[in-house]
Amino acid sequence: MAAPANPDVGAQDLVPLVERMRYLLGFRLMAALTVVVVVLSQRHAGADVRQVLILVAGYVALVSLGQVTWRLLGQRGLYLLGGLLLLDGLFIASAAHLTGGVASPLRHLAIVHLAMVAMLASDRTGLKLALWHSVLLFVGYQLEKDGFLDGTSSIAGVDPDRLTLHLAGYVGAFWMITLVTATFSSVNERELRRRRYDLEALASLASALESAHDPQEVGDQLVRASADAFAAPRALLVVDRPDGSQRMLASEGEVVVNNTDAFLNETSVISRCHAARASLLVAGLDPSADPQLAAMLPGAGNLIVVPMTVEGRAVGTLVVEHDLRPGSRVEQRVVDMLERFASQTALALRGAWLMERVQEQASRDGLTGIANRRTFDQALEFEVQRVRRTGEVFSLVLLDLDHFKILNDTHGHQAGDQVLRDVAEVLARYSRDIDTVARYGGEEFAVILPACPESGALHSAQRLLLEINSADIAVSVTASAGVATWTPDLDGAEQLISAADTALYASKRAGRDRVTAWADLADRRTPP
Repeated sequence: MAAPANPDVGAQDLVPLVERMRYLLGFRLMAALTVVVVVLSQRHAGADVRQVLILVAGYVALVSLGQVTWRLLGQRGLYLLGGLLLLDGLFIASAAHLTGGVASPLRHLAIVHLAMVAMLASDRTGLKLALWHSVLLFVGYQLEKDGFLDGTSSIAGVDPDRLTLHLAGYVGAFWMITLVTATFSSVNERELRRRRYDLEALASLASALESAHDPQEVGDQLVRASADAFAAPRALLVVDRPDGSQRMLASEGEVVVNNTDAFLNETSVISRCHAARASLLVAGLDPSADPQLAAMLPGAGNLIVVPMTVEGRAVGTLVVEHDLRPGSRVEQRVVDMLERFASQTALALRGAWLMERVQEQASRDGLTGIANRRTFDQALEFEVQRVRRTGEVFSLVLLDLDHFKILNDTHGHQAGDQVLRDVAEVLARYSRDIDTVARYGGEEFAVILPACPESGALHSAQRLLLEINSADIAVSVTASAGVATWTPDLDGAEQLISAADTALYASKRAGRDRVTAWADLADRRTPP
Protein backbone atom coordinates (compact mmCIF):
# COMPACT_ATOMS: atom_id res chain seq x y z
CA MET A 1 0.00 0.00 0.00
CA ALA A 2 1.51 3.31 -1.09
CA ALA A 3 1.49 6.22 1.27
CA PRO A 4 -0.71 9.14 0.25
CA ALA A 5 2.32 11.29 -0.46
CA ASN A 6 3.87 8.67 -2.72
CA PRO A 7 4.55 9.85 -6.29
CA ASP A 8 1.59 7.79 -7.49
CA VAL A 9 -0.72 10.06 -5.53
CA GLY A 10 -1.90 12.64 -8.01
CA ALA A 11 -3.56 14.88 -5.49
CA GLN A 12 -0.48 15.49 -3.42
CA ASP A 13 0.53 18.59 -5.35
CA LEU A 14 -3.04 19.92 -5.52
CA VAL A 15 -4.27 19.63 -1.92
CA PRO A 16 -1.95 20.30 1.03
CA LEU A 17 -0.97 17.11 2.84
CA VAL A 18 -1.93 18.56 6.23
CA GLU A 19 -5.43 19.29 4.99
CA ARG A 20 -5.90 15.78 3.60
CA MET A 21 -4.66 14.25 6.83
CA ARG A 22 -7.15 16.39 8.74
CA TYR A 23 -10.03 14.95 6.68
CA LEU A 24 -8.79 11.39 7.18
CA LEU A 25 -8.44 11.97 10.92
CA GLY A 26 -12.03 13.19 11.01
CA PHE A 27 -13.15 10.02 9.23
CA ARG A 28 -11.25 7.83 11.72
CA LEU A 29 -12.82 9.53 14.70
CA MET A 30 -16.23 9.27 13.06
CA ALA A 31 -15.64 5.56 12.35
CA ALA A 32 -14.63 4.89 15.97
CA LEU A 33 -17.71 6.72 17.25
CA THR A 34 -19.96 4.84 14.82
CA VAL A 35 -18.64 1.50 16.04
CA VAL A 36 -19.35 2.47 19.66
CA VAL A 37 -22.87 3.63 18.83
CA VAL A 38 -23.65 0.49 16.83
CA VAL A 39 -22.35 -1.92 19.44
CA LEU A 40 -24.28 -0.17 22.22
CA SER A 41 -27.52 -0.21 20.27
CA GLN A 42 -30.20 -2.74 21.11
CA ARG A 43 -29.91 -4.35 17.70
CA HIS A 44 -26.43 -5.61 18.53
CA ALA A 45 -26.88 -6.33 22.23
CA GLY A 46 -25.33 -9.74 21.68
CA ALA A 47 -22.00 -8.27 20.69
CA ASP A 48 -19.13 -8.40 23.16
CA VAL A 49 -19.14 -4.75 24.19
CA ARG A 50 -15.93 -5.10 26.13
CA GLN A 51 -14.01 -6.46 23.12
CA VAL A 52 -15.42 -3.74 20.86
CA LEU A 53 -14.49 -0.97 23.25
CA ILE A 54 -10.97 -2.39 23.62
CA LEU A 55 -10.72 -2.49 19.80
CA VAL A 56 -11.90 1.11 19.50
CA ALA A 57 -9.55 2.32 22.25
CA GLY A 58 -6.58 0.56 20.69
CA TYR A 59 -7.45 1.93 17.25
CA VAL A 60 -7.77 5.51 18.50
CA ALA A 61 -4.49 5.18 20.41
CA LEU A 62 -2.61 3.88 17.35
CA VAL A 63 -4.11 6.57 15.12
CA SER A 64 -3.12 9.27 17.61
CA LEU A 65 0.38 7.86 17.88
CA GLY A 66 0.65 7.74 14.09
CA GLN A 67 -0.47 11.38 13.76
CA VAL A 68 2.06 12.57 16.34
CA THR A 69 4.87 10.51 14.78
CA TRP A 70 4.08 11.83 11.31
CA ARG A 71 4.23 15.43 12.52
CA LEU A 72 7.55 14.80 14.24
CA LEU A 73 9.17 13.01 11.31
CA GLY A 74 7.85 15.34 8.58
CA GLN A 75 8.78 14.12 5.09
CA ARG A 76 10.55 11.10 6.56
CA GLY A 77 7.22 9.84 7.95
CA LEU A 78 5.31 9.79 4.66
CA TYR A 79 5.22 6.00 4.47
CA LEU A 80 3.61 5.95 7.91
CA LEU A 81 0.48 7.35 6.25
CA GLY A 82 0.17 4.21 4.14
CA GLY A 83 0.41 2.14 7.31
CA LEU A 84 -2.47 4.12 8.82
CA LEU A 85 -4.62 3.30 5.79
CA LEU A 86 -3.90 -0.40 6.31
CA LEU A 87 -4.78 0.03 9.98
CA ASP A 88 -8.13 1.57 8.97
CA GLY A 89 -8.95 -1.53 6.95
CA LEU A 90 -8.05 -3.87 9.83
CA PHE A 91 -10.17 -1.84 12.25
CA ILE A 92 -13.23 -1.85 10.02
CA ALA A 93 -12.91 -5.58 9.31
CA SER A 94 -12.46 -6.39 13.02
CA ALA A 95 -15.38 -4.20 14.10
CA ALA A 96 -17.61 -5.81 11.44
CA HIS A 97 -16.61 -9.29 12.68
CA LEU A 98 -17.46 -8.43 16.29
CA THR A 99 -20.85 -6.93 15.36
CA GLY A 100 -22.25 -9.49 12.96
CA GLY A 101 -19.59 -10.46 10.45
CA VAL A 102 -20.65 -10.23 6.83
CA ALA A 103 -24.11 -9.12 7.98
CA SER A 104 -22.82 -6.23 10.10
CA PRO A 105 -23.85 -2.72 9.06
CA LEU A 106 -20.32 -1.60 9.92
CA ARG A 107 -19.08 -3.20 6.73
CA HIS A 108 -20.42 -0.11 4.94
CA LEU A 109 -17.65 1.89 6.62
CA ALA A 110 -15.32 0.24 4.11
CA ILE A 111 -17.22 1.89 1.26
CA VAL A 112 -17.02 5.31 2.91
CA HIS A 113 -13.32 4.74 3.59
CA LEU A 114 -12.60 3.77 -0.01
CA ALA A 115 -14.48 6.77 -1.40
CA MET A 116 -12.62 9.20 0.87
CA VAL A 117 -9.20 7.75 0.06
CA ALA A 118 -9.92 7.76 -3.69
CA MET A 119 -10.80 11.46 -3.48
CA LEU A 120 -8.16 12.59 -1.00
CA ALA A 121 -5.21 10.44 -2.10
CA SER A 122 -5.44 9.13 -5.66
CA ASP A 123 -7.34 6.72 -7.87
CA ARG A 124 -4.53 4.15 -7.68
CA THR A 125 -4.31 4.34 -3.91
CA GLY A 126 -8.08 3.85 -3.72
CA LEU A 127 -7.90 0.73 -5.92
CA LYS A 128 -5.05 -0.73 -3.87
CA LEU A 129 -7.05 -0.12 -0.70
CA ALA A 130 -10.11 -1.75 -2.28
CA LEU A 131 -8.00 -4.85 -2.86
CA TRP A 132 -6.91 -4.73 0.81
CA HIS A 133 -10.53 -4.53 2.02
CA SER A 134 -11.49 -7.39 -0.29
CA VAL A 135 -8.72 -9.59 1.07
CA LEU A 136 -9.70 -8.81 4.68
CA LEU A 137 -13.36 -9.53 3.97
CA PHE A 138 -12.80 -12.87 2.27
CA VAL A 139 -10.13 -13.98 4.75
CA GLY A 140 -12.40 -13.11 7.68
CA TYR A 141 -15.31 -14.94 6.07
CA GLN A 142 -13.21 -18.03 5.40
CA LEU A 143 -11.82 -18.06 8.96
CA GLU A 144 -15.34 -17.78 10.40
CA LYS A 145 -16.53 -20.52 8.06
CA ASP A 146 -13.69 -22.82 9.13
CA GLY A 147 -14.28 -22.06 12.81
CA PHE A 148 -10.99 -20.31 13.47
CA LEU A 149 -12.74 -17.09 14.55
CA ASP A 150 -15.39 -16.81 17.23
CA GLY A 151 -17.69 -13.85 17.51
CA THR A 152 -21.27 -12.76 17.56
CA SER A 153 -21.64 -13.57 13.89
CA SER A 154 -22.70 -17.04 13.01
CA ILE A 155 -23.01 -18.54 9.58
CA ALA A 156 -24.29 -21.86 10.83
CA GLY A 157 -27.45 -22.92 9.11
CA VAL A 158 -27.05 -20.38 6.32
CA ASP A 159 -26.90 -21.63 2.76
CA PRO A 160 -23.12 -21.32 1.85
CA ASP A 161 -23.88 -20.60 -1.80
CA ARG A 162 -26.32 -17.85 -0.86
CA LEU A 163 -23.88 -16.37 1.66
CA THR A 164 -21.03 -16.47 -0.83
CA LEU A 165 -23.22 -14.83 -3.45
CA HIS A 166 -24.22 -12.14 -0.95
CA LEU A 167 -20.60 -11.54 -0.06
CA ALA A 168 -19.53 -11.39 -3.72
CA GLY A 169 -22.35 -8.93 -4.47
CA TYR A 170 -21.26 -6.69 -1.62
CA VAL A 171 -17.62 -6.76 -2.75
CA GLY A 172 -18.70 -6.08 -6.32
CA ALA A 173 -20.73 -3.10 -5.13
CA PHE A 174 -17.90 -1.46 -3.22
CA TRP A 175 -15.51 -2.14 -6.11
CA MET A 176 -17.92 -0.42 -8.47
CA ILE A 177 -18.25 2.53 -6.11
CA THR A 178 -14.48 2.67 -5.74
CA LEU A 179 -13.93 2.58 -9.51
CA VAL A 180 -16.50 5.31 -10.16
CA THR A 181 -15.11 7.52 -7.39
CA ALA A 182 -11.53 6.90 -8.49
CA THR A 183 -12.40 7.70 -12.12
CA PHE A 184 -14.06 11.01 -11.29
CA SER A 185 -11.26 11.83 -8.84
CA SER A 186 -8.64 11.12 -11.53
CA VAL A 187 -10.44 13.30 -14.08
CA ASN A 188 -10.78 16.11 -11.56
CA GLU A 189 -7.13 15.85 -10.50
CA ARG A 190 -5.96 15.85 -14.10
CA GLU A 191 -8.02 18.96 -14.87
CA LEU A 192 -6.76 20.72 -11.74
CA ARG A 193 -3.20 19.76 -12.59
CA ARG A 194 -3.60 21.12 -16.11
CA ARG A 195 -5.04 24.37 -14.84
CA ARG A 196 -2.21 24.80 -12.38
CA TYR A 197 0.32 23.98 -15.10
CA ASP A 198 -1.31 26.54 -17.40
CA LEU A 199 -1.28 29.21 -14.69
CA GLU A 200 2.37 28.49 -13.93
CA ALA A 201 3.23 28.70 -17.64
CA LEU A 202 1.36 32.00 -17.90
CA ALA A 203 3.10 33.35 -14.80
CA SER A 204 6.46 32.21 -16.12
CA LEU A 205 5.85 34.01 -19.41
CA ALA A 206 4.77 37.16 -17.57
CA SER A 207 7.98 37.09 -15.52
CA ALA A 208 10.08 36.58 -18.65
CA LEU A 209 8.32 39.45 -20.43
CA GLU A 210 9.08 41.78 -17.53
CA SER A 211 12.80 41.26 -18.10
CA ALA A 212 12.54 41.61 -21.90
CA HIS A 213 13.85 45.02 -22.97
CA ASP A 214 13.24 45.07 -26.71
CA PRO A 215 10.73 43.65 -29.23
CA GLN A 216 13.10 40.86 -30.27
CA GLU A 217 13.38 39.58 -26.70
CA VAL A 218 9.60 39.79 -26.28
CA GLY A 219 9.02 37.75 -29.42
CA ASP A 220 11.62 35.16 -28.44
CA GLN A 221 9.98 34.68 -25.06
CA LEU A 222 6.54 34.16 -26.62
CA VAL A 223 7.53 31.51 -29.17
CA ARG A 224 9.75 29.72 -26.66
CA ALA A 225 6.98 29.62 -24.04
CA SER A 226 4.42 28.44 -26.61
CA ALA A 227 6.66 25.64 -27.83
CA ASP A 228 7.67 24.52 -24.34
CA ALA A 229 4.22 24.65 -22.74
CA PHE A 230 2.51 22.54 -25.40
CA ALA A 231 5.40 20.51 -26.83
CA ALA A 232 4.98 22.27 -30.17
CA PRO A 233 7.63 21.31 -32.73
CA ARG A 234 7.51 24.74 -34.42
CA ALA A 235 6.25 28.21 -33.63
CA LEU A 236 6.74 31.64 -35.14
CA LEU A 237 5.63 35.21 -34.55
CA VAL A 238 4.75 37.54 -37.40
CA VAL A 239 4.46 41.22 -36.38
CA ASP A 240 2.72 44.07 -38.13
CA ARG A 241 4.89 47.02 -39.04
CA PRO A 242 3.62 50.59 -38.76
CA ASP A 243 3.62 50.84 -42.57
CA GLY A 244 1.16 47.92 -42.81
CA SER A 245 3.66 45.22 -43.84
CA GLN A 246 4.64 42.16 -41.80
CA ARG A 247 7.88 40.47 -40.85
CA MET A 248 8.80 37.42 -38.85
CA LEU A 249 10.13 38.61 -35.50
CA ALA A 250 10.92 35.28 -33.77
CA SER A 251 10.72 31.54 -34.34
CA GLU A 252 11.25 28.26 -32.51
CA GLY A 253 12.03 24.92 -34.10
CA GLU A 254 12.96 24.16 -37.70
CA VAL A 255 11.59 27.26 -39.42
CA VAL A 256 12.98 28.26 -42.82
CA VAL A 257 13.91 31.92 -42.39
CA ASN A 258 13.96 34.26 -45.40
CA ASN A 259 13.73 37.98 -45.98
CA THR A 260 10.36 37.96 -47.71
CA ASP A 261 7.65 39.93 -45.94
CA ALA A 262 4.69 39.19 -48.24
CA PHE A 263 2.58 37.50 -45.57
CA LEU A 264 -0.68 39.21 -46.41
CA ASN A 265 -3.00 38.33 -49.23
CA GLU A 266 -6.72 37.70 -49.31
CA THR A 267 -6.33 33.93 -48.94
CA SER A 268 -3.56 33.82 -46.33
CA VAL A 269 -4.43 32.35 -42.95
CA ILE A 270 -3.04 35.48 -41.27
CA SER A 271 -5.44 37.70 -43.23
CA ARG A 272 -8.37 35.40 -42.47
CA CYS A 273 -7.37 35.25 -38.81
CA HIS A 274 -7.38 39.03 -38.41
CA ALA A 275 -10.54 39.42 -40.50
CA ALA A 276 -12.37 36.98 -38.23
CA ARG A 277 -10.76 38.48 -35.11
CA ALA A 278 -10.50 34.94 -33.78
CA SER A 279 -8.05 32.06 -33.66
CA LEU A 280 -8.04 29.61 -36.56
CA LEU A 281 -7.25 25.89 -36.61
CA VAL A 282 -5.58 25.01 -39.90
CA ALA A 283 -5.04 21.39 -40.92
CA GLY A 284 -2.40 22.32 -43.50
CA LEU A 285 -1.04 25.17 -45.62
CA ASP A 286 -1.78 25.61 -49.31
CA PRO A 287 1.39 26.94 -51.03
CA SER A 288 -0.68 28.72 -53.66
CA ALA A 289 -2.86 30.48 -51.09
CA ASP A 290 -0.18 31.07 -48.46
CA PRO A 291 3.23 30.88 -50.16
CA GLN A 292 5.20 32.65 -47.46
CA LEU A 293 4.07 30.58 -44.48
CA ALA A 294 4.19 27.39 -46.53
CA ALA A 295 7.82 28.11 -47.41
CA MET A 296 8.74 28.87 -43.81
CA LEU A 297 6.87 25.86 -42.40
CA PRO A 298 7.27 23.10 -45.00
CA GLY A 299 4.91 20.19 -44.43
CA ALA A 300 3.21 21.96 -41.54
CA GLY A 301 -0.04 20.59 -40.17
CA ASN A 302 -2.38 21.17 -37.23
CA LEU A 303 -1.59 24.88 -37.02
CA ILE A 304 -3.09 27.18 -34.42
CA VAL A 305 -3.15 30.76 -35.73
CA VAL A 306 -3.78 33.33 -33.00
CA PRO A 307 -4.28 37.06 -33.65
CA MET A 308 -2.51 39.56 -31.41
CA THR A 309 -4.36 42.83 -30.95
CA VAL A 310 -4.11 45.84 -28.68
CA GLU A 311 -7.09 48.18 -28.43
CA GLY A 312 -8.56 46.70 -31.58
CA ARG A 313 -5.40 47.13 -33.67
CA ALA A 314 -3.46 44.15 -34.96
CA VAL A 315 0.14 44.01 -33.75
CA GLY A 316 1.03 40.48 -34.80
CA THR A 317 0.09 36.84 -35.31
CA LEU A 318 1.25 33.78 -33.38
CA VAL A 319 1.46 30.57 -35.43
CA VAL A 320 2.00 27.31 -33.50
CA GLU A 321 2.21 23.82 -34.94
CA HIS A 322 0.58 21.35 -32.55
CA ASP A 323 2.01 17.84 -32.34
CA LEU A 324 -1.18 15.74 -32.33
CA ARG A 325 -1.57 11.99 -32.17
CA PRO A 326 -3.43 10.40 -35.09
CA GLY A 327 -7.18 10.69 -34.64
CA SER A 328 -6.96 13.40 -31.96
CA ARG A 329 -7.76 17.08 -32.19
CA VAL A 330 -6.61 20.31 -30.62
CA GLU A 331 -8.06 20.87 -27.15
CA GLN A 332 -9.91 24.10 -26.52
CA ARG A 333 -7.71 24.52 -23.44
CA VAL A 334 -4.61 24.77 -25.67
CA VAL A 335 -6.26 27.41 -27.87
CA ASP A 336 -7.40 29.39 -24.83
CA MET A 337 -3.93 29.36 -23.30
CA LEU A 338 -2.23 30.42 -26.53
CA GLU A 339 -4.73 33.28 -26.77
CA ARG A 340 -3.75 34.33 -23.25
CA PHE A 341 -0.08 34.08 -24.18
CA ALA A 342 -0.69 36.21 -27.26
CA SER A 343 -2.78 38.79 -25.41
CA GLN A 344 -0.18 39.25 -22.69
CA THR A 345 2.66 39.42 -25.18
CA ALA A 346 0.81 41.90 -27.40
CA LEU A 347 0.79 44.41 -24.55
CA ALA A 348 4.47 43.77 -23.82
CA LEU A 349 5.30 44.09 -27.51
CA ARG A 350 3.56 47.42 -27.82
CA GLY A 351 5.35 48.62 -24.69
CA ALA A 352 8.70 47.52 -26.08
CA TRP A 353 8.01 49.30 -29.35
CA LEU A 354 7.04 52.47 -27.54
CA MET A 355 10.17 52.29 -25.41
CA GLU A 356 12.28 51.66 -28.49
CA ARG A 357 10.70 54.66 -30.20
CA VAL A 358 11.30 56.87 -27.17
CA GLN A 359 14.90 55.75 -26.95
CA GLU A 360 15.37 56.30 -30.67
CA GLN A 361 13.88 59.77 -30.46
CA ALA A 362 16.15 60.55 -27.52
CA SER A 363 19.18 59.41 -29.50
CA ARG A 364 18.28 61.14 -32.79
CA ASP A 365 18.57 64.69 -33.94
CA GLY A 366 15.10 66.12 -34.29
CA LEU A 367 15.79 67.93 -37.59
CA THR A 368 17.95 65.50 -39.54
CA GLY A 369 17.03 62.12 -38.03
CA ILE A 370 20.64 61.03 -37.59
CA ALA A 371 22.39 60.56 -34.23
CA ASN A 372 22.45 63.61 -31.97
CA ARG A 373 25.38 65.03 -30.01
CA ARG A 374 24.63 62.94 -26.92
CA THR A 375 24.63 59.70 -28.92
CA PHE A 376 27.82 60.79 -30.69
CA ASP A 377 29.59 61.39 -27.37
CA GLN A 378 28.56 57.96 -26.08
CA ALA A 379 29.61 56.18 -29.28
CA LEU A 380 32.97 57.98 -29.35
CA GLU A 381 33.71 57.13 -25.71
CA PHE A 382 32.79 53.51 -26.42
CA GLU A 383 35.26 53.36 -29.32
CA VAL A 384 38.01 54.92 -27.22
CA GLN A 385 37.54 52.32 -24.49
CA ARG A 386 37.38 49.53 -27.04
CA VAL A 387 40.62 50.41 -28.85
CA ARG A 388 42.40 50.85 -25.53
CA ARG A 389 41.53 47.22 -24.72
CA THR A 390 42.15 45.72 -28.15
CA GLY A 391 44.91 47.93 -29.55
CA GLU A 392 42.92 48.48 -32.76
CA VAL A 393 42.48 51.79 -34.54
CA PHE A 394 39.57 54.03 -35.48
CA SER A 395 39.11 57.45 -37.05
CA LEU A 396 36.91 60.50 -36.70
CA VAL A 397 35.70 62.81 -39.47
CA LEU A 398 34.30 66.27 -38.75
CA LEU A 399 32.48 68.02 -41.63
CA ASP A 400 31.28 71.60 -41.78
CA LEU A 401 29.10 73.09 -44.55
CA ASP A 402 30.83 75.98 -46.30
CA HIS A 403 29.29 79.46 -46.12
CA PHE A 404 26.15 78.14 -44.45
CA LYS A 405 25.33 81.49 -42.82
CA ILE A 406 25.26 83.13 -46.23
CA LEU A 407 22.98 80.31 -47.48
CA ASN A 408 20.56 80.96 -44.61
CA ASP A 409 20.60 84.71 -45.15
CA THR A 410 20.05 84.31 -48.91
CA HIS A 411 17.51 81.47 -49.10
CA GLY A 412 15.96 81.53 -45.64
CA HIS A 413 16.12 79.24 -42.68
CA GLN A 414 13.60 76.74 -44.08
CA ALA A 415 15.86 76.17 -47.07
CA GLY A 416 18.82 75.89 -44.68
CA ASP A 417 16.98 73.23 -42.66
CA GLN A 418 16.22 71.27 -45.82
CA VAL A 419 19.91 71.42 -46.82
CA LEU A 420 20.85 70.00 -43.41
CA ARG A 421 18.35 67.16 -43.86
CA ASP A 422 19.61 66.42 -47.37
CA VAL A 423 23.25 66.41 -46.32
CA ALA A 424 22.46 64.13 -43.36
CA GLU A 425 20.72 61.70 -45.70
CA VAL A 426 23.77 61.65 -48.02
CA LEU A 427 26.13 61.00 -45.12
CA ALA A 428 23.97 58.17 -43.75
CA ARG A 429 23.51 56.59 -47.19
CA TYR A 430 27.21 56.50 -48.08
CA SER A 431 28.57 55.45 -44.71
CA ARG A 432 29.02 51.89 -43.48
CA ASP A 433 26.49 50.20 -41.20
CA ILE A 434 29.04 50.17 -38.39
CA ASP A 435 29.78 53.89 -38.72
CA THR A 436 28.07 56.47 -36.50
CA VAL A 437 26.81 59.51 -38.42
CA ALA A 438 25.82 62.38 -36.14
CA ARG A 439 24.91 66.03 -36.19
CA TYR A 440 27.65 67.56 -34.11
CA GLY A 441 26.10 71.03 -33.90
CA GLY A 442 24.70 73.71 -36.19
CA GLU A 443 25.90 72.93 -39.72
CA GLU A 444 28.65 70.61 -38.46
CA PHE A 445 28.50 66.80 -38.79
CA ALA A 446 30.65 63.97 -37.45
CA VAL A 447 31.30 60.42 -38.62
CA ILE A 448 32.93 57.81 -36.36
CA LEU A 449 34.73 55.14 -38.42
CA PRO A 450 35.48 52.00 -36.36
CA ALA A 451 38.36 49.75 -37.50
CA CYS A 452 39.43 52.38 -40.01
CA PRO A 453 43.03 53.69 -40.34
CA GLU A 454 43.90 57.16 -41.57
CA SER A 455 44.15 56.19 -45.24
CA GLY A 456 40.67 54.65 -45.19
CA ALA A 457 39.26 57.61 -43.30
CA LEU A 458 40.70 60.09 -45.86
CA HIS A 459 39.19 58.07 -48.69
CA SER A 460 35.80 57.93 -46.97
CA ALA A 461 35.81 61.67 -46.20
CA GLN A 462 36.71 62.56 -49.79
CA ARG A 463 33.94 60.35 -51.09
CA LEU A 464 31.41 61.96 -48.77
CA LEU A 465 32.38 65.44 -49.99
CA LEU A 466 32.00 64.32 -53.61
CA GLU A 467 28.56 62.84 -52.88
CA ILE A 468 27.48 66.09 -51.19
CA ASN A 469 28.63 68.08 -54.22
CA SER A 470 26.76 65.87 -56.69
CA ALA A 471 23.63 65.13 -54.65
CA ASP A 472 20.24 66.62 -55.45
CA ILE A 473 20.20 69.04 -52.52
CA ALA A 474 17.72 71.88 -52.13
CA VAL A 475 20.53 74.44 -52.50
CA SER A 476 23.94 73.48 -53.85
CA VAL A 477 26.49 73.38 -51.08
CA THR A 478 30.06 72.22 -50.40
CA ALA A 479 31.68 71.00 -47.22
CA SER A 480 35.10 70.95 -45.59
CA ALA A 481 36.36 68.03 -43.52
CA GLY A 482 39.02 67.19 -40.99
CA VAL A 483 40.21 63.65 -40.22
CA ALA A 484 41.89 62.43 -37.04
CA THR A 485 42.92 58.84 -36.30
CA TRP A 486 43.32 57.49 -32.77
CA THR A 487 46.84 57.10 -31.47
CA PRO A 488 47.91 55.80 -28.05
CA ASP A 489 49.43 59.15 -27.09
CA LEU A 490 46.01 60.82 -27.07
CA ASP A 491 44.49 61.20 -23.60
CA GLY A 492 40.88 60.62 -24.61
CA ALA A 493 37.91 61.48 -26.78
CA GLU A 494 38.23 65.24 -26.24
CA GLN A 495 41.75 65.30 -27.66
CA LEU A 496 40.65 63.28 -30.69
CA ILE A 497 37.81 65.74 -31.34
CA SER A 498 40.25 68.63 -30.93
CA ALA A 499 42.62 67.04 -33.46
CA ALA A 500 39.83 66.54 -36.03
CA ASP A 501 38.63 70.09 -35.42
CA THR A 502 42.16 71.41 -36.01
CA ALA A 503 42.27 69.55 -39.32
CA LEU A 504 38.83 70.95 -40.23
CA TYR A 505 39.98 74.51 -39.62
CA ALA A 506 43.01 73.81 -41.79
CA SER A 507 40.66 72.78 -44.64
CA LYS A 508 38.71 76.00 -44.19
CA ARG A 509 41.88 78.11 -44.28
CA ALA A 510 43.13 76.25 -47.35
CA GLY A 511 40.09 77.25 -49.40
CA ARG A 512 37.27 74.94 -48.23
CA ASP A 513 35.68 71.97 -50.08
CA ARG A 514 38.57 69.71 -49.16
CA VAL A 515 39.76 67.12 -46.61
CA THR A 516 42.75 67.55 -44.28
CA ALA A 517 44.30 64.92 -42.05
CA TRP A 518 45.52 66.03 -38.64
CA ALA A 519 48.58 63.82 -38.99
CA ASP A 520 49.63 65.76 -42.13
CA LEU A 521 49.66 69.14 -40.39
CA ALA A 522 53.07 70.61 -39.58
CA ASP A 523 51.60 72.53 -36.63
CA ARG A 524 49.19 70.23 -34.74
CA ARG A 525 48.25 72.69 -32.04
CA THR A 526 44.57 73.17 -31.41
CA PRO A 527 43.35 76.64 -32.53
CA PRO A 528 42.23 78.98 -29.78
